[in-house]
Amino acid sequence: MAATAPLACSIWYIVVLCLPGTHGTNRFGPDPIPDRPSRDPEGHPALMKEMDEELGRMVADRRKEEFQDYYRARVLPAIERTKSARRV
Repeated sequence: MAATAPLACSIWYIVVLCLPGTHGTNRFGPDPIPDRPSRDPEGHPALMKEMDEELGRMVADRRKEEFQDYYRARVLPAIERTKSARRV
């Protein structure tokens, strides 16, 4: 286990070094590859600056469902276990 940690860290470090940098000018200077295609920020809902109203409602409804499922699956059983433990 101890021998694999340095290997895994080395591989992770190489992967991070191979990732593309930011597009455009940043605090280190101008973009060295100015003609590269930029990523489309509209392609993923997490990267969108503003969602249309219908999509926003759909995302909010989905989050509410996920929260309710989590509450039913995790929180309510824990409350019941605590109540039964206090009765004993």
